[in-house]
Amino acid sequence: MLETNAAFGRIADTPTAGSDGGLAFLISRAMGLLKIPFQRATASGDAILRDSEIFVLPDILCNSGGVIVSYFEWVQNTQNLSWVDVEVNDRLYRILTKAFQEVLQFGKRHTLWKCDAALAIGVQKVIEAKRSRGLYP
Repeated sequence: MLETNAAFGRIADTPTAGSDGGLAFLISRAMGLLKIPFQRATASGDAILRDSEIFVLPDILCNSGGVIVSYFEWVQNTQNLSWVDVEVNDRLYRILTKAFQEVLQFGKRHTLWKCDAALAIGVQKVIEAKRSRGLYP
């Protein structure tokens, strides 16, 4: 399946029938790429992206906005609060900006690809939470 995008040039999606059923991405003349949510690239697709100079935003950062806003709704409901859109967007922007910077810094410090850095940070946070809270039902 070939698709042309004026901003990124030609992007070819090539099915690679991996065990995860994902797609390997072959990219030419692209300056950046968002990982497609809920569609895992195969190991060979990840290798192509990792070896290229294309900026890939980890899918966890692409997907997290909705989850964060759902949490904001829960906080408002439990505390009988009502935030205006500007406040929600400001809080979301600060959280996502901090997470993005964390991923970039962690990746540079440990010489990791951004997607691997995001995963490592997530695993690290789960380990820290388990240590501080113990086994939580």
